[in-house]
Amino acid sequence: MGVFRFDGDQWDQYDESSGLISDQVIYIHPSEKSLGVWVITSEGIGRFDGKTWTSLEIPDGGPFFREYNTLRESSDGALWLNYAYRDWLLEGTIDTNRASVFRSLRYLADDVAPRTELDPHDENIPEGGQVAFSWRGKDAWSTTKVKDLQYSWRLNEGEWSPFSPRTDTALGDLSAGEYRFEVRARDLDWNVEPSPVRAQFLISLPLWKRTWFLLVCLSTVAIIALLVGLLIKSRVRSAIALEEFKLDFFTNLSHELRNPLAVIVGPLESLIRRVSATAEERDLMQIALRNTRKMQGIVDQLLQFRSLGMGSARYCPTRGEIVGFIRDAVELHAPLWEAKQQTLNIVTEPQYTECEFDTDKLQKIVDNLLGNAIKYAPDHGEIDVGVSVREVPQGLQCELWIQDNGRGIPSHQIELVTEPFYRVKRDSDQPSGFGIGLALVRQLVNLWGGEMKITSPPEREQTGTKVLVMLSLIHIPSPRDRG
Repeated sequence: MGVFRFDGDQWDQYDESSGLISDQVIYIHPSEKSLGVWVITSEGIGRFDGKTWTSLEIPDGGPFFREYNTLRESSDGALWLNYAYRDWLLEGTIDTNRASVFRSLRYLADDVAPRTELDPHDENIPEGGQVAFSWRGKDAWSTTKVKDLQYSWRLNEGEWSPFSPRTDTALGDLSAGEYRFEVRARDLDWNVEPSPVRAQFLISLPLWKRTWFLLVCLSTVAIIALLVGLLIKSRVRSAIALEEFKLDFFTNLSHELRNPLAVIVGPLESLIRRVSATAEERDLMQIALRNTRKMQGIVDQLLQFRSLGMGSARYCPTRGEIVGFIRDAVELHAPLWEAKQQTLNIVTEPQYTECEFDTDKLQKIVDNLLGNAIKYAPDHGEIDVGVSVREVPQGLQCELWIQDNGRGIPSHQIELVTEPFYRVKRDSDQPSGFGIGLALVRQLVNLWGGEMKITSPPEREQTGTKVLVMLSLIHIPSPRDRG
């Protein structure tokens, strides 16, 4: 059965598994001179401090029997173990034949506490490690054997651990800082060591948590970031300088070529109009005239691109009919797609819309987009042009799209083709052109306040490229609206 204790809320049972000497309890005596409870069992006398059990060895004390033994304490703290027989103890009946059974043993505990010594230990432990302590004790008069001494420890003035025979412990999961470990001994008379033995130790931060290491890392990262920033800044400056050099070079070259080209065009046109020229001579001069005008177009593009880059260009809308204007701009390229035997389809909705728009910039947008489509569509290829004018909440909007069935643009280069001087790179051929056509279109569309989208390949197609521009228009009220 053991011993039961009621704490006011529930009952707790203590038996041999809890440290009691035996489950056969004979007598219980609450101590009046010291904390705890004395218990006589069939195997010996035990003492309970509320947490742990200890045993008391009394020479010639046993054996013990139920209703034969009792315990008492005297005023000097001595423990009296009494022997009698059941009839006398319970009923007061005296049996003269059993008078020799009566006897009492007096046990007076000493008041000298044991001493504890700590074994050597580590004084500096990295965070996350364990610190191990071991110790040994000795009773002053050796009345308590070394193996029967009990010990209790605590950390940093915390709560003492329950007394137990263990002579070692290991502490882990401690955060960085200074700690003080204390351990004390207790003998069987419950004399507790008044001055616990102490040990100081330090839990140090790991390298990666130390302030100086963090500062070094932060400094290193800052230096690397600064160097990378300087490198990027230098490269950006170099790239900008290179772009400026290209623009300046092509602009200066364009200025130098503009006048000579104009001088060449005039005589060529005069020679073509001469009656005396043969058909073969006229064909050769037509070829020269077309290429000269092509050079003039490139020069004008470079100058226009430079003007947009410097912010000197302006959006200048004028009144006109936009659908017919785009048709005429497309038809101007007929000799080019006919030379490659290409098919061009144009779809417009509606057929006529009068509004205000910038004719010069729209002409350049159509020229560049259609020129690219003709250039990259194969011989006998197909080009589609679509024009749609519709009302939106902000007013009128024109959607112009031009699509070819050429090889298309690699997906990773679509975002780059509108950058100045960028040319699509393919494995099988060399880039062609100066790389300013789509860049010029993008700047013209941005100046207009519109949008530009490039899809390659277009939806439901395997090859080709589709460029869509959306341009806002200024609506002109009809006479009926004005009335």
